[in-house]
Amino acid sequence: MTSASFRSGYVSLVGWPNVGKSTLLNSLLGAKLAIVSPKAQTTRDAMLGILNKPNLQAVFVDTPGWLKPQDTFQSFMKRAVVRSIYDDADVLVWVLEPRPLTDEEASFGNNLLKANKPICAVINKTDRPDARDGIAALETQIKTILGAETPVVKISARSGEGLDALTSVLTKLLPLAPPYFPTDQLTDRWERFYVAELIREQIFHLYQQEVPHAAAVPRMYKPQR
Repeated sequence: MTSASFRSGYVSLVGWPNVGKSTLLNSLLGAKLAIVSPKAQTTRDAMLGILNKPNLQAVFVDTPGWLKPQDTFQSFMKRAVVRSIYDDADVLVWVLEPRPLTDEEASFGNNLLKANKPICAVINKTDRPDARDGIAALETQIKTILGAETPVVKISARSGEGLDALTSVLTKLLPLAPPYFPTDQLTDRWERFYVAELIREQIFHLYQQEVPHAAAVPRMYKPQR
């Protein structure tokens, strides 16, 4: 039985490609669920990762990076991001790099406000040598777009710095509710999904133009006759 102070809900990790959403998910959970590569749009599926702590269950949704669709497949990925923002999430985590926002990114921030949900801004990659120069200006932009009360957490998803502070903020933002999943469950996907993803990650790392960016690995086993 959970306590009356237990908090639970869905947290969507959103932002531009390659800002570190998948690395953040892996670091928060202490397990490699999401594959990572330098190539944009490595993440294709809105994957769930479940963080269980005393009196907290945060169900993270790792979404594909926001983009202007160039084909049907990218349009499908963008719809998954829109659904995670407006329909599925209890809290939005906007992951950013430590540099000033472009006009498109600022517009994305304004769109997050339309979801009318709690937002936490996360400035990732603060351990980069050039990070210090961009953090202050970025934080000012974030507060201007989202409001002065918006929590801004500075982290390094790679090193783990700042993750405890982020968890503390999310605990305050998530609603009082019982857990959605068993408290020992890590994800909603089965093993074959992750094996296929790990193979795709190696394809992205080992090849450049030789293999299409939309490379896919079959996930279903079909017994031979």
